[in-house]
Formats: sequence, structure tokens, C-alpha cells
Amino acid sequence: NDIIAGFEAAENELEKRYQEQRFRADRAINLSDWTAAAKELRILRELIPDRADSRNKEAARKLLDVENRLSKTRR
Repeated sequence: NDIIAGFEAAENELEKRYQEQRFRADRAINLSDWTAAAKELRILRELIPDRADSRNKEAARKLLDVENRLSKTRR
């Protein structure tokens, strides 16, 4: 029972951190702060390293879009 409770607590903590990090990334995107958005999205992908996880896939998709925007502004 302790192991199951510990696992559930870890899952809940991961989800809480994911939601907080996603908020930071979305806020930076909404403010068009592409450098900050890229940083936050990279952190998000490190938080959920499993590439099969839909949360990682969403962060990767957004990061690609943000990096494209960054390259356009640098030209």
C-alpha cells in the first residue's frame, strides 16, 4: 500500500509541475516572447522525457513552431 501511495503521490506531483510549466510556456507564447517560450518548452520536454507521451509530443510541436518563429525574427 505504501508503494502504491508513493507512486500516486509522485504522479500527482509530476502533473502539478507539468501544469505549472505548461502555464509558463503558454504565457510566453501568448506574449510573443519566443526566447522565453523556447526555454520553457525545453524544460517541459525534460520534465516529460517519454517521447510516446502526448504531453511531450505537444511540447515538441510547440517548440518547433516557436523555434521557427525565432529563426524568422533573427533574419
